[in-house]
Amino acid sequence: MKVTREKTENCQAFLTIEMEPTELEESMEKVVFSLKVGQLSSVIKTPYGFHIFEVLERRPEGERSLPEAMPEIESKLFQSKRDEVYKDWLQDLRRKIAVEVNYNLINQLEFS
Repeated sequence: MKVTREKTENCQAFLTIEMEPTELEESMEKVVFSLKVGQLSSVIKTPYGFHIFEVLERRPEGERSLPEAMPEIESKLFQSKRDEVYKDWLQDLRRKIAVEVNYNLINQLEFS
């Protein structure tokens, strides 16, 4: 998924999103992929808030060249490495530092 944030002349912000059908929350997916090019959706309520969608263009599926795919490849590799380093760091902390959880105190806390 590629997201671009833009502002219009009257300072309204909007996002341009390039995506595959499986990259959206289900209620958004149904609406977005049923729209025709240039068509606006009605206001859609999702778990993330309220949204209005417009399909600016549809691109055919197909292979991309390496230069086109490189930013996504780099991003996925970086995220994978970052997750691995974080997991190792967290496991190391758990080995070195003893943590005691006071469940009685947790149960007494009020969450708003």
